Amino acid sequence: MEQEELAERLHRRTFAAECQRKLKSTLKERFQCVFEGIAKAGNPTLLNQIYTELYITEGGVCREDLDVFDLQRYCASEEALLRLLPVVKASRKALLSGCKLSERSCAALSSVLSSQSSSLRDLDLSNNDLPDSGVKLLSAGLESPLCELETLRLSVCKLSERSCAALSSVLSSQSSSLRDLDLSDNDLQDSGVKLLSAGLESPLCELKTLRLSVCKLSERSCAALSSVLSSQSSSLRDLDLSDNDLQDSGVKLLSAGLESPLCELETLRLSVCKLSERSCAALSSVLSSQSSSLRDLDLSDNDLQDSGVKLLSAGLESPLCELETLRLSGCKLSERSCAALSSVLSSQSSSLRDLDLSNNDLQDSGVKLLSAGLESPLCELETLRLSGCLITEEGCDALASALNPSHLRELDLSYNHPGASGGRLLSAGLDTLSLEPAAARFLRPGLRKYSCGLTPDSNTVSRGLRLSEGNRTVTRE
Repeated sequence: MEQEELAERLHRRTFAAECQRKLKSTLKERFQCVFEGIAKAGNPTLLNQIYTELYITEGGVCREDLDVFDLQRYCASEEALLRLLPVVKASRKALLSGCKLSERSCAALSSVLSSQSSSLRDLDLSNNDLPDSGVKLLSAGLESPLCELETLRLSVCKLSERSCAALSSVLSSQSSSLRDLDLSDNDLQDSGVKLLSAGLESPLCELKTLRLSVCKLSERSCAALSSVLSSQSSSLRDLDLSDNDLQDSGVKLLSAGLESPLCELETLRLSVCKLSERSCAALSSVLSSQSSSLRDLDLSDNDLQDSGVKLLSAGLESPLCELETLRLSGCKLSERSCAALSSVLSSQSSSLRDLDLSNNDLQDSGVKLLSAGLESPLCELETLRLSGCLITEEGCDALASALNPSHLRELDLSYNHPGASGGRLLSAGLDTLSLEPAAARFLRPGLRKYSCGLTPDSNTVSRGLRLSEGNRTVTRE
């Protein structure tokens, strides 16, 4: 390295250090001014400048490049947020989840959203006690022609149907730029979804992702959303209805919208929705319809059983089906489901790339059947999840035999008992292999595989409890 170049580099480093020292010195002087009473004089400008520059200094970012502002890293309180509003306005993404915010923050953020100089595109307000009054205040900013927010997260915010009315107005406003809305874990109920659907059907609405998991919904919400999916103006591509009491009747109503030639939904999440094999029949019809655009379907933790998978497989084998991801974790499946899915994987029309069969009692016999499909030259599966499926070395041997001609790149065998040889057999030919945790105790069927023995300490246990069977059984006296 030339001496002149080295000298130039040292000069730049010295200059940067000097700038940092001066900045810290300036901040110290300004804090001194605040402590002397300037802040109490009623002018918050100086205090805002100090908080902004302090955040920038501690975060190590430039004033022109505030991509993500995370209030948790600084001080998770409403007072801190109000002082740092200039930073929020300069950021593209604001993470304010679980920061003890109220409707007061919503009013301030509404002002930020309607500001011409705001850079905010992604706002996370989850896990705050905002209530409906807060969302109403926030909506005023969302409807501003200057607002360019694209993503809004409001999960676990104690909202009701009244928030849906305000947000419906936002979605149908000419200036709305919202593309992703998360309202999960709120008490919206069917009446709220009905109000929200009015905005979703507006020709001005451009929302693509809607999350409504754990919102106390029933089949009535499915009817409203089916109408949205089949409307000419709908732009929805991703819909999450997980953890709602939809039942088979709700899926049947929803399927009518999914089969509409106007529906462009690509991702549908229906885990923990109290579904049975009858839902599989309705969804099989959707998958084999000419107009279906579904690419990702999550049916995890429903009582589908083998009969349901058999019905679903008919749709999966259709030349019109373009599904790429299927999640069937915890659906009470056995080796019989593996036979049906093996046929799907080896069919000429199969487009499956990601299959999740975790937490089902498939056993080695099921894995052997599945491996026959994996060996097919027509199979293009890349990711297979078999966590907690009662698999031993024997099953691993079958999977290893199927790897050579296979497209498989990721395999999850955690919570099984592959043994030392099983791991060695599978280690070659995969980009990602998950084997841990692994033990013989994971060969117990159902949820018992995840249980563990606890031995209470007789010296510290409550006097109201009686220990027996070598301190492994506890009864209340």
